[in-house]
Amino acid sequence: MVYKRKRNVKIDNSKSYVIYKPGSTDSLFLEEYIPLALDTGMEADEEKEVHLKSIIEEGKGDIPIPVIVDVDNPARKEYGKYIVPKKYVEWFGDASNEYFVNDNDEKCCREMGISKERLQELLLTIARDQCVSNENREFVEIASSRILVRSDKLDSPAYICFRRRIVKPNRRSRKCEEQSKEKVERMWAELYLLEKLCKLYYNKNMLEREFEEVEEELVKAAYTLMKDSTKSIKKKIARKIRGDAIKPSEGTNSGREGLLFDRLRIKALKQRITEARDKACTEDNEAEVKALRRYNLMHSK
Repeated sequence: MVYKRKRNVKIDNSKSYVIYKPGSTDSLFLEEYIPLALDTGMEADEEKEVHLKSIIEEGKGDIPIPVIVDVDNPARKEYGKYIVPKKYVEWFGDASNEYFVNDNDEKCCREMGISKERLQELLLTIARDQCVSNENREFVEIASSRILVRSDKLDSPAYICFRRRIVKPNRRSRKCEEQSKEKVERMWAELYLLEKLCKLYYNKNMLEREFEEVEEELVKAAYTLMKDSTKSIKKKIARKIRGDAIKPSEGTNSGREGLLFDRLRIKALKQRITEARDKACTEDNEAEVKALRRYNLMHSK
């Protein structure tokens, strides 16, 4: 598996990405940076020599090479072999660009009733991309197929040879390597901080859960103590609670329903229950002592 290098990639927050710590990936699995390809005028497969590489790697196949053979050339038989002259004719005037009429052209002219002079005039008009009359529309379509005309009206195809493959990188990708490195390091620091915050939030939730369990045990203990105690202890505890009760104006929940959700009231209740229990143990009341012993025996198991 080869990890490809990506530069200046816009991160989408709605997708999940694989994050690797620095130094955790083996350097053998990293791909070297390859600069942008320059314009060479060849196709992509020709630049990379894909066919040649596949033949070398697989060890089979043939490399196509041009074959030189003799071809039948009637012009050579008629005019002989071309010999480069030692001296050329000097001509400073404009060369004529006449259209040589062949047998097929003469046949078309006879069928349409057009003279050779009119033919040359029409061809010159089409070549200059000028308007022609609609009466010669059929001939214009025939003539336009014989010459290369870049015209939208006649829908003539333009011939293209050796098309250049141009690579133009966008402006966003023209960033310095140092800026990309700083961006990755900053992103790594933010993700590390986010991980720490998630762990702290998890620990906070666990502590709150344990505190709620302790509060539940305190409420059960208070209920058991009130249930097993005598009327005098109940009155003392109730008097103590009512006397030191926290008022609703101080920001706490009033009533029996808000006891489980108010930590201040639970803490105050725990303190009052402890004080009342200690006070009851010091009094010479056997009934109260027995009740407290039953409470201690029940929770000591």
